[in-house]
Amino acid sequence: MGKEKKGTSPKMVIGIVCGILALLGIIAVGVIYLFMGKKNEEASEVTTEVVADSKEEETSEATATTETTTEATTEATTTEAEATTEEKKETAPANSVELPLGTSGKSFMFSSGAGGWSTMLEVKSDGSFSGLYSDSDMGDTGDDYPNGTVYQSEFTGTFKNITKVDDNTYKMELGDYKTVKENGTKEIKDDIKYVYTEPYGIEGGKTFYLYTDKKPKSEVTEEFLSWTWMEMKDTLGVYAIYNEDMQEGFFSYDDYWESEGGN
Repeated sequence: MGKEKKGTSPKMVIGIVCGILALLGIIAVGVIYLFMGKKNEEASEVTTEVVADSKEEETSEATATTETTTEATTEATTTEAEATTEEKKETAPANSVELPLGTSGKSFMFSSGAGGWSTMLEVKSDGSFSGLYSDSDMGDTGDDYPNGTVYQSEFTGTFKNITKVDDNTYKMELGDYKTVKENGTKEIKDDIKYVYTEPYGIEGGKTFYLYTDKKPKSEVTEEFLSWTWMEMKDTLGVYAIYNEDMQEGFFSYDDYWESEGGN
């Protein structure tokens, strides 16, 4: 008899097929695993980029906020500095030229020498002044004021825009002045009626002149000289103030007495 021919059995075929399928399954799982890993990496990169962008935006916002705060602070500081400068300008002395009156200033008097009235004036070198006008009328009495009536004005103020005309003459303007008591008010004290008025010799004036004791008498007006009872030669011999608009004169009688009778 001849040899039998070996063939492939059904079981063997099934085993081979199962093996191939198993191998394909393993390959598929590997591919899926690799694909998912790549997706995760891409997602991670996107997340990283988003976080980075967010941090960059936060940093930019913080920088912008800092810049805005810095600008606001700088602007506020500048404004404050400008305001301080303006305030200094406002409070700075109004006069760049000082009157030659020394550190303590000088006393002046406006009076006719008769009638019992006078205006005393204290003037400083910076143009500031204070004074007292007083006029007594002992014949003006009443039941509540048997000792008479006094017209009075206590005041303070400044001369401004001081300019030097020559070595013996200074021109100035009357600035603001105020009285301690309101003009027109009245009161009775110690059996005297006080009537408060404007300061005579100051009111109505705008342009004033300060004359030194070396001012030639020939350079002043007769109206000005009419307000003094002093004997004068070629010069005034005393410091004086002239109210040009009202043609009234103040004289420093302290200078006169110190010089023992003038020049």
